[in-house]
Amino acid sequence: MSSKEVKTALKSAREAIKNKEFKEALKHCKAVLKLEKNNYNAWVFIGLAASELEQPDQSQMAYKKAVELEPEQLLAWQGLSNLYEKTDQWDFQVELPNVYQKLVELYASSDKNKCYETIRKLSDIYQSDKEYLKLAKVWLQLLQLKEEEAVDKKELLQLWQQMTKLLSDCLNEEEKDNEIQQHLITAFEKTMVLMDPIPGEEHKIVSTDYVKCLSKLPQEEVKMKEACESMLSLYPNHSYPLEVLCSHYLKTGVQTEDAVSSFSRLLDLAPSSGLGHLGLGTKALQEGRYKDAIKDLAQGWFLHQQRMDSVLNVNAPEYFIKRHINHEYLNLHTIFKSPESLICPFQAAKLDPNLGCAFRYLGHYYREVANDRGRARGCYKKAFELDNDDAESGAASVDLCMEQDDMVSGVAALRADPEDWVCWECLGEAYLNRRSFTAALKAFGKAHQLQPSSIYSVYQAAAIKQTLGKFKEAVAEYLQITAQQDYVPALKGLGECQLSLAKSLMEDCRDGGAIDLIQQAVQNLFRAVELRPDLSCLWKLLGDACTAVSNVDVFVCRCYARALKLMSEVPSLWYDLGLNYFRQASLPCPTEGDQNSPSLLLEKAQQCLKKAIMMDSGNHSNWNALGVISMSEGLENFALAQHCFIKSIDVEPNNVVAWTNLGTLYLKKDNIELAHNAFKIAQSLEPLYVNCWIGQALIAEKVGSYDTMDLFRHTTELSTHMEGVKGYAYWVCSTVLDKSNRDSELYRYNIVQMNAISAAQVALSKYTERIQSDPVAFIMLGYLNEHLQLKRQALRAYQRSVELLQSKSSTEELAFALGNYGRALCTSGQLDEAVSVYNSTPLQELSDLTGLALAYCRAGLIAESINAYERALAVASTEKDKAYILTALALLQHRQGHVDSAKTLLFKCSMLKEPISESLLCLCALGLVHSDATLASAALTELLKQGSASGDVVEQRCLLTCALLALQGNYRAVQREASRAVHSNPGNPSLWALLSRVVPQYYPRKANVMFVNDTELVFLVCLQRALLYSGVNQLANGRHSGEDKHRNALRTMQRAVLLCPDDPGTWAGLMAACHTENTSCYLSGSCILIPLCISVRNVEEIERPLAQSLEGWVLQQAVTGLMLGGQLEQAEALCSQVLSVSPEHPAVLLSLRQVQCHRLLASSGGTVLPDSVLEQLNNAVIMNPTNLGAWHWLAEVYRSQGLLVQAVMAYRQSLQLASQLGMHSSQVASLLRLALLALGPCMAGVPGKDWTDLILEATTEVLKLDSSPMALLFQALLQYVTKMAARETRRLLERLVYVPSQEFPVTVVHVASWYLLRHLHTKNDQELMNVSTQLHRTRTVTRLNLLCGINSDVYSFKMLIYAQFSYSCIGCLF
Repeated sequence: MSSKEVKTALKSAREAIKNKEFKEALKHCKAVLKLEKNNYNAWVFIGLAASELEQPDQSQMAYKKAVELEPEQLLAWQGLSNLYEKTDQWDFQVELPNVYQKLVELYASSDKNKCYETIRKLSDIYQSDKEYLKLAKVWLQLLQLKEEEAVDKKELLQLWQQMTKLLSDCLNEEEKDNEIQQHLITAFEKTMVLMDPIPGEEHKIVSTDYVKCLSKLPQEEVKMKEACESMLSLYPNHSYPLEVLCSHYLKTGVQTEDAVSSFSRLLDLAPSSGLGHLGLGTKALQEGRYKDAIKDLAQGWFLHQQRMDSVLNVNAPEYFIKRHINHEYLNLHTIFKSPESLICPFQAAKLDPNLGCAFRYLGHYYREVANDRGRARGCYKKAFELDNDDAESGAASVDLCMEQDDMVSGVAALRADPEDWVCWECLGEAYLNRRSFTAALKAFGKAHQLQPSSIYSVYQAAAIKQTLGKFKEAVAEYLQITAQQDYVPALKGLGECQLSLAKSLMEDCRDGGAIDLIQQAVQNLFRAVELRPDLSCLWKLLGDACTAVSNVDVFVCRCYARALKLMSEVPSLWYDLGLNYFRQASLPCPTEGDQNSPSLLLEKAQQCLKKAIMMDSGNHSNWNALGVISMSEGLENFALAQHCFIKSIDVEPNNVVAWTNLGTLYLKKDNIELAHNAFKIAQSLEPLYVNCWIGQALIAEKVGSYDTMDLFRHTTELSTHMEGVKGYAYWVCSTVLDKSNRDSELYRYNIVQMNAISAAQVALSKYTERIQSDPVAFIMLGYLNEHLQLKRQALRAYQRSVELLQSKSSTEELAFALGNYGRALCTSGQLDEAVSVYNSTPLQELSDLTGLALAYCRAGLIAESINAYERALAVASTEKDKAYILTALALLQHRQGHVDSAKTLLFKCSMLKEPISESLLCLCALGLVHSDATLASAALTELLKQGSASGDVVEQRCLLTCALLALQGNYRAVQREASRAVHSNPGNPSLWALLSRVVPQYYPRKANVMFVNDTELVFLVCLQRALLYSGVNQLANGRHSGEDKHRNALRTMQRAVLLCPDDPGTWAGLMAACHTENTSCYLSGSCILIPLCISVRNVEEIERPLAQSLEGWVLQQAVTGLMLGGQLEQAEALCSQVLSVSPEHPAVLLSLRQVQCHRLLASSGGTVLPDSVLEQLNNAVIMNPTNLGAWHWLAEVYRSQGLLVQAVMAYRQSLQLASQLGMHSSQVASLLRLALLALGPCMAGVPGKDWTDLILEATTEVLKLDSSPMALLFQALLQYVTKMAARETRRLLERLVYVPSQEFPVTVVHVASWYLLRHLHTKNDQELMNVSTQLHRTRTVTRLNLLCGINSDVYSFKMLIYAQFSYSCIGCLF
């Protein structure tokens, strides 16, 4: 569409509007706007069409768009005015004056008539809204245009007269604007200048109105007198100017010559004027001419009663009496001692018996002068009965009732009528006057009980509770009143209580609840202000409530200003207003020249405080506030500030606030000594005042004292002060970041003993809840949360700090915050987000690069992680940093399978000038993983050369040392090394946990010691792991319920599973304990009562190979339990069910073969198995090459078939496997089983030395590995078989029998005792037999099965060997 087409479309739209086809016009205009969005005419046409289609909002939008495009064009403004005039919407009516004002500006240069018409409309709006100042300005604008047009004098006079009439209404308003008054005076003056003729009747009327106007303006006293004199000169017979002057003199109490002259002149002109007589009577009263005074005053009152003066707005009799009595109170106390002094009040009461004020002043006389309380009370009572609104008389009557005699009368009245609720209220007032609050509460409660509709008793009870500080109870009762009616005292008390509760919550940093209470207080005070806007205290309270929420609201200033207009001589209001200006100045201002700029606000604040000091120089708070304002940034008048603080101290020496502020001033001027002395005095005055302690902390920080953090900590204990909290958090973070002083006494005291991290975190959380714009505080909070392992909270804190810093220009601080945020994301597992955040940093700092590398590593991006570490290595400046980076690179290389590269990097790291222990730890671990004892030993030697260690390093060194000893085959030394570490560090829980794992694996004889001390272990290690380790030790020691029903492996494992049901280790331990119980029941011949089930939890969370092994082990335990219970069919069905899901599972296949073999043996009565079956069993075991239990089971099968040689080979195979895996317990179990296998033929008398040599070989190897009681027993039995009567036989058996009962298993001792008795019986040594029998009795041996044979012994041996084997099977799981 070309410009020609645009014009055509606009023309079509105009024609459509003429034809009232407004929808068609809208289509044409929209077509124009598609190409020319800023087409002025199109927008105007849309506004007009939409207005006609009754779419005011769309019309308004279109007109405003047009106004924005061409603000000086008339069409759009005219359209807006027409739209607003015909649409009755409040928002349109609000904007209409602004539109008219703009039209006035545009019409002023183009169309005067329309301009005048618009001004008339605008003035009507301002007049109806009572906006007199705007009305005056727009009327002056009209007059200026008329004067420029050179209209005639008569028209101008009419306009000025009309302006005076319009603005005269402002004099009746409560709030009188000085600028409006000046415009009104100007209008009168202009009117009188233009008026002709002078003097004249019209001029006289205008002059009267002018004088009347000035009489209502106290500040225009001079002009009023001049106007009156001018009017008297023109109209000497007119009494009105004199009446105004006399009224002014009477009100002000001025009795000068001019005043007396005015009174006399008024009486000359109007002898019946009461004002003249009142004035002369007052003058006579001042001069001591009392008779003349009484005469004139009485006559003036009488005349005024006949003709009410239109100027004096006061009741004449009351004025006369009040003037008379007040003067008597001040100067003429002796006058009333005579009866003549009572003439006036008595005469007034006589002339008007219904005049309550006369009786009130009579009561004043009787109470204060005559000291007749009875008559005074009667007069007050009469005055109050005549005028219920006479609060003074009512209050005076109540005061007299509260005296002792009257109170007794009230009690007597209650005795006469206990149901009189009015008497109860009076009694409550009496108690309240005596400050007996508890008694007053009971009295008002009784009154409310008798008269529930009485609000007064409820109000007084609430007020008493408020006085006692029971704000919550007071709020409840105030709400009870306000629910019935809007009672202003109740609303005021309710607002005060809610404000007090809010302040107490804010002191505890419970800002949410405080804000809710403040909002409620503001609402209640608003209700009170609407009802009584003339009460200054309500406006002051409203300002206080708003200040508690926001210090910068202009509405607060208006509240204080309104209170000051009502009571301008109250210094506390000037104090509050000044403080509010000061708080506003603390916020940034866009322009310095603005009326709300900081400098102007500070000047206003200073002037307000100076005004308060002028009114009340004895108030120390005023001086202190002026000092604070004077030393603030923007004024910095330190000399004045010092003077103010010293004056405040002079007024109140025990002024802790002024001393603290004085110390702050000295500290700001770097005068440390004077500041310290000032803070010291403040501390002595009020030790709990937190600000002085903060000042001392700042001084300590400035001089570098070690007490700085301790002082800041003390401030947080006193109260939650924002400066103290931030200072304490800063010092805690700085101390924790400095790793060089971790072992110092100062660190242990400030951080560890004082629980500094938790305390700082709690305090800083309160700080950030209140001040949510401080990024530094959020960074420190995130750091503290990280230390407390509060990952989510740390993440949120860092995120908030980043959001705050992104809006600022400080790139360095933003990069630091992003680094912390990335670290928190990485810790919480949000790796992709962490990588993104780290990449958004400049990546110039070492911490950012290493954090990025770690995030890549955890995300599985090893190549990217290596690249990032290499970049960090180039940035690293110290040898120590390079060592850490090289160690990390070595770990990554090893993770990728590059063992040689990892060794090279670790060797390179160890060659640096500052090697780190971590690199040596990694090098040692690398040697252990790859069974390189030489490398591991060399690295460990270098590591131990670095001196003593603490914390986790001790555990790491001990673990590596134990692993190296186990790799070297020195199993006994493993337990000794762990025990030595625990002895050196008894408070280290990790070492206790390590010892509890090492003992049952390498030194099972001491396993009973570990589970006996499991209570201590619970306190040192976490409860879950402690129970698990204790249960494993009990398993290793063979502890089952048959020995101890309360302390056994099953019960311990049950507790562990109950505590942590999602840990696979605890379930595996529970199944091992169940298997142990089943085996014990099987061997003892009792019923198997413990069912076994498969339960594998959280397999997804562990590595898949380990999960598969665990599943196989669990299935094996379940199948074994079913087999021991004789449930062979269920066992076979279980294996088949698992194989249907996992057909390639070798462990399940082995379990199936075991069940089938057992069923075959059971069904055939122990017949010989075919070779094909044995071959299948052998193949099944070979498919599980690392399953030691499978080889043991195969050896037992061979033994049952009489294939002892094959059984020996199977045991040797298991022994070889245990040696390769480094499983010490499994080696011992295989050797003992091998010895037990060979012992059978020997005890059966099979000839040959092969079995004897095999027993000696196996037991000797066991004793090399460990001091095994079973090996000693086998050697003793071998000796018994070969040489039963030999002395060596007796020695070997006695070595097993005559030992403490805790060292050897009970079964070993029993078997040895049995064979010792047989040996002694053969020797016929009756004495030793008796000794041996007595020993068994003391050990609570209740039964010796003398008839048991070799089979029972074999079962006992099996039990002991199985206890060893049970632990070896589950050892790899922990």
